[in-house]
Amino acid sequence: MSDIQAIPVRFSLIVATVDRVEPLHRLLASLAAQAFRDFEVILVDQNTDDRLDAVLEQWAPTVACRRIRSARGLSRARNAGILQAQGELICFPDDDCWYPSDLLARIDTWFRLHIRTSLLSVGARDEKGAEVSVRWPRNSCPIDRMSVLRTCPSFCLFVRRRALGKAGDFDEEMGLGSGTKFQSGEETDLALRVLESSGPGWFEKSLWAWHPSSDPRSAPSSRALTYGIGFGYLLRKHNYGVQVWLYHVLRAFSGMGKAIIMLRWHDARFYWNSAMGRITGYCSDVNLKNEEPVRSSTAV
Repeated sequence: MSDIQAIPVRFSLIVATVDRVEPLHRLLASLAAQAFRDFEVILVDQNTDDRLDAVLEQWAPTVACRRIRSARGLSRARNAGILQAQGELICFPDDDCWYPSDLLARIDTWFRLHIRTSLLSVGARDEKGAEVSVRWPRNSCPIDRMSVLRTCPSFCLFVRRRALGKAGDFDEEMGLGSGTKFQSGEETDLALRVLESSGPGWFEKSLWAWHPSSDPRSAPSSRALTYGIGFGYLLRKHNYGVQVWLYHVLRAFSGMGKAIIMLRWHDARFYWNSAMGRITGYCSDVNLKNEEPVRSSTAV
């Protein structure tokens, strides 16, 4: 956390961004419309140019936003933002998500009513109001070692600052742009460490952020491999048993079988790569060293 002396705020929203402009306008517009105003935005700019200058200038009168620079890598960027954060509650909006106008107000109230909860996750809906993922639990529920695998995309997480301090930052060997083969799983890894070090988490179905819908099978099948490796590595790192790992491998093989029957060859390759990734990741060596990662950030 930052040693900068500043007046604490209720929320710190850490937004890592690269190569996007228009979606960032939509996010900042939704933040300008928030009924609850006690928040700061820390924009971690990983672009190599000044494409965001006009965006920041436009929203400066209505959104309290600080811009810092970071090297590429999603976990690296969010850790740089955590170093600057002053908020009691920390969250990590994607640069292409956006918030309902009452979301921060409702989450503020929720945390005041649930003082023992360290971590809250909310749902995600697209422009049409449909859930972005079909894997969400049907109802609100505690977040435990099993439900965490279905409830904690990073843009839906809200974490108490003190709990994040105990758990540590994002694992910079995991996540998009990490430079390793583990291109996913960093947010679930963080959530698990928060649960282990600070106690209960909760998934609240009645709250949600907006996010564009996407079918992961439409992505290049090679991405399924690196995401699968990250997920398998996550299961190994947190000592999930072979039964849990095997369930997720067989689930991918089941999807492949259905795709073959329906002659959907791209989907079949996607599920094959996902299964191979989960096998490779689970069999990878795990780095459990609890060392402070080397990070650098520059305020702009």
